[in-house]
Amino acid sequence: MTATDLVPPLAAHPVVPVIRHRDGDVAAEIARACLDGGLRVVEVTLTTPDALALLADLAGTAADGVLVGAGTVLGPLYRFEPL
Repeated sequence: MTATDLVPPLAAHPVVPVIRHRDGDVAAEIARACLDGGLRVVEVTLTTPDALALLADLAGTAADGVLVGAGTVLGPLYRFEPL
């Protein structure tokens, strides 16, 4: 998926929760509550402890059509696949 491919789905979902918390477990609860509540897009900042594991978990378990993204990316990351 390219940045251009993201424009239509993001435009269709005007609310994008940005999850940032000093406790990774709390961040996971918040992210799951957002998705369970019907939001179709969620962003987890990389300043959240264990953010990459949370992103992988969310991407691997989210319903079809849900967008899971990373925020506060300050440098190159390795590519990871959902668990």
